[in-house]
Amino acid sequence: MGSWAEEINAIGYDIERLDTGVIYSTTNLSYSVENLEPKSTYQFRIRTKYNGFNSPWSNSFNATTSVSKPIVPTIENSTFTHTSISLTWDCVEDAETYEVQVVNTGEIVSTTNTNITFNELLSSTEYNYKIRAKNVVGTSIWSNNYSVTTGIEPPESTILLAESNESNMQNIKWDSVARAEGYEIDCNGIVTIINGGNNTNYLNENLVPNITYNYKIRAFNLSGKSPWSDVLSLTTPDAIVIDKVEYIFTNGKIEIKSGEEIHTGEFDDNGNLTETTITNSN
Repeated sequence: MGSWAEEINAIGYDIERLDTGVIYSTTNLSYSVENLEPKSTYQFRIRTKYNGFNSPWSNSFNATTSVSKPIVPTIENSTFTHTSISLTWDCVEDAETYEVQVVNTGEIVSTTNTNITFNELLSSTEYNYKIRAKNVVGTSIWSNNYSVTTGIEPPESTILLAESNESNMQNIKWDSVARAEGYEIDCNGIVTIINGGNNTNYLNENLVPNITYNYKIRAFNLSGKSPWSDVLSLTTPDAIVIDKVEYIFTNGKIEIKSGEEIHTGEFDDNGNLTETTITNSN
């Protein structure tokens, strides 16, 4: 509560708490009143005790209690990448700072915020944390351990290859990539998502003849995306125009007339068409 100057011939002192009328007696020059509310103001007065009589009461004076020791905070949420972990906890009343301990290493980091991020961590690794709050009065106990595991590394890039190139379709393939959960393939600025790390081909249909299509690909997983691959450029060939075709069967032979060309072939004993000859009908 406070202290006061010593009075000559005093044998003790009375301190009265005015809101309750309770009187505390002491022979010391200070006194502590316990079980008060934190951050509250109380009124007191004091008198000196002598042999056979007491002095008049002093003027009343105010005494304000300080904050209480903070309670233990609770880590409420976490986010992570393959190299970082971010923690968020509740705001504790009267806390001035927080200390977060990395249980794996014993490292303690102090902050006035209610969140913190740890960087440059190992991928696919479990980290354990605990936290406590501090103020001028004291420090709370440590919280329970809170575990977070960093994500896997993002996948690496791959190389595109052309498997087929026709006038109206192109089939693209690539090697599967470790840790990939899917792929993004870009064709002339239009991105198609292909889910599944084991899917390694893409059929692009309904294309236009004699047009160049530029492809690039990247793999992805929960931790991120690989760099884009080099660009693969494919130009669809001209469409094949087939004139009216006539089929003529004569004595085991076949003639196929297409435009000005005549394709002649014979069937063997097993009914298989042998190699044909080509002549000009003009």
